[in-house]
Amino acid sequence: MTLDTLARAAASLGQPLSEEQLGAFERLRDLLLEWNRRLNLTAIDDPAAVETLHFVDSIAGLLALPEGPVRVVDVGAGAGLPGLALRIARPSLRLTLLDATRKKADYLDVAARELGLVDPPVEVVNARAEDVGRDPARRGSWDVALARGLAPLNVLVELCLPLVGEGGLVVAWKKRAIEAEMKAAGRAITILGGRRLRALPVDLPGLPPDRQLVRIARERPTPPSYPRRPGVPNRNPIV
Repeated sequence: MTLDTLARAAASLGQPLSEEQLGAFERLRDLLLEWNRRLNLTAIDDPAAVETLHFVDSIAGLLALPEGPVRVVDVGAGAGLPGLALRIARPSLRLTLLDATRKKADYLDVAARELGLVDPPVEVVNARAEDVGRDPARRGSWDVALARGLAPLNVLVELCLPLVGEGGLVVAWKKRAIEAEMKAAGRAITILGGRRLRALPVDLPGLPPDRQLVRIARERPTPPSYPRRPGVPNRNPIV
């Protein structure tokens, strides 16, 4: 099955895909569907839906990424999306895939190797985001943290903002009608040293017209007490 919709979406983003890149997406699709039978990586098991609802949706992140060899961490990477899709579409990305589940991290390792993503290499970290954010050697190490299907905004900013350096960016895939969620996250964003930027609407082939990228810039130091211990942000979000 060709990936015509994905090719059109990438071209509309100013990032046309080569035959080699499209071949990598085909291999990623096959790997995802193969491993999904064992690990339940996604509820989407139709190849055409994987192309649109996963790959096209993932490369929408190109709208928000700065230029250059950006250091990116995909938080709660799971099936490797959006991280692997963005790395295929923009080979200069220095990508880390972060997931707390060992079996998912194993899948991510295999996928990165089989896709030949070696220059620069893709790093897979099997850990909780809270632990990585509290590690002085890792805290603030990335330029951009990606969050797709991760958590409500007031939770994901606590997981993600400590991972990026000052001047860094958190990019969250969200639907457009989330005014209450945005409002609930306002205090958390302020406490954690962030500022909400203008959201970017996503209008790409194959996607429903309800997508947006929410962007949070880290402008001030995140207090050292954040993120809190593993599990606490989800159980007791900042309100």
